[in-house]
Amino acid sequence: MKPMHTQEPYLVDLHLHSTYSDGLKSPSELCIQADRLGLTHVALSDHDTVDGLSDMAKAAKVVLEQRRARADQTPFTFLPCIEISSGDGGKVHILAYGIDVTNPELISCLTEAQTDRKERAGKILSLLSVQGIEIPDDLRSALIGPHIGRAHIARALVEVGVVNTMQQAFDRYLGEGRDAYVPRRWLSTLDALQIIKNAGGVAVLAHPRRLGLDDLALRAFVDELIAFGLDGMEVFHPSAGKSAVRDIQRYARSKDLLVTGGSDYHGDLNTRVKMGRLPTGWHMMREDVDALLSAMQRT
Repeated sequence: MKPMHTQEPYLVDLHLHSTYSDGLKSPSELCIQADRLGLTHVALSDHDTVDGLSDMAKAAKVVLEQRRARADQTPFTFLPCIEISSGDGGKVHILAYGIDVTNPELISCLTEAQTDRKERAGKILSLLSVQGIEIPDDLRSALIGPHIGRAHIARALVEVGVVNTMQQAFDRYLGEGRDAYVPRRWLSTLDALQIIKNAGGVAVLAHPRRLGLDDLALRAFVDELIAFGLDGMEVFHPSAGKSAVRDIQRYARSKDLLVTGGSDYHGDLNTRVKMGRLPTGWHMMREDVDALLSAMQRT
């Protein structure tokens, strides 16, 4: 887990999703793409599952060996992670880096989440059917499983021509308050933090701007999370504009929080989100990534 020092700058993406949750690319495909982009550090952070971490670790090892074979000294470091949804409506997402995937409490939590996801997917499909929207059997069978989220169903609605974009699917059918919306059972954020800390993970608040809080409310909320073990904030995320990044970064550093960044890449083509494309201004990337790696070693 120790960082490989090089004179070349770090190029990182610490928030990626694979086919093990709601991403479109396998761990191997993610690593191949990251290699092509010249990234030095990547993290797989699938929703509520650690099932893809082993494959990602193997694929990352292959990339590193290939770089060494062609005398490329650029490092390629894989950071295992999981994104846990929590709080009211599951809107508070915590990235848990370096978590012990064998921890019984974590396994129990993830098993419950996956069961809930499977049941929820079936209910959503039933509600769509009531509205006269039928998903063909070949697609439907793939939409009821432990790792299925609304994004999978939204993509299916695009594929069958019910909507033109995933956003339309959420706006018309799958979003909160819409006819095919089905709520999930969510952990409280404090419980999520406790599980992460008990499993030796480094807890980072994902995309804080997506919480929809003003600056004062966001700081008060994060202050509370810090008291319960929050270690860092995902400052550099596409959801934050330049001024927001500047404000969040200043606040995070004033609280001695870890600063991270990631694209939240899922592989969808009709989106501005691209692997490795982060907001500008991360001038301490090397120091921040090394600090995160060190925190992962200590836990």
